[in-house]
Amino acid sequence: MHFEIETLGPARKQVRIEIPARRVDSTFATVYNQLAQKASLPGFRKGKVPMSHVRKLYGDRARFSVTERLVDAGWRELLDTQDVIPLSEPELDAAPVAAGEAFAFTMTFDVAPEIELKPFDELSIEKESWIADDATVEHELIHLAEQVAEYQPVSDRTTAQEEDQVIIDY
Repeated sequence: MHFEIETLGPARKQVRIEIPARRVDSTFATVYNQLAQKASLPGFRKGKVPMSHVRKLYGDRARFSVTERLVDAGWRELLDTQDVIPLSEPELDAAPVAAGEAFAFTMTFDVAPEIELKPFDELSIEKESWIADDATVEHELIHLAEQVAEYQPVSDRTTAQEEDQVIIDY
């Protein structure tokens, strides 16, 4: 397999994976053999269907299965042999697979950005001093007072006024 890794950004990579025709053909042969063993057609015993019939009847299913296997194998080999750690599900872009031809596809995914750590004694920090004005202090005090306010029962009047808490039982 051949890998071409392209950096699209600080945290995004695109990998083009090319699988040689020899491996594509062997995967096709494996898939067709598995299909032929399970195929059951009238006039043929199970597993004894001619390969030409299997190719004609199950060609689309075989291409899908071969594509799936090749993409999975390419992805696994990429993770095993290359220094790439994906953080997201890859976006796949693949052309249809054909017997006797090399198969190429691209995968785009997010990776962890490379961060250069500096010694902490070389870092500088500015302490920011903030002083609140009188209006801000007054606003915050009113806000705090509203949060801890308690309601007291009123017995000197019988009608509710604005900002009274009323319990109605009907």
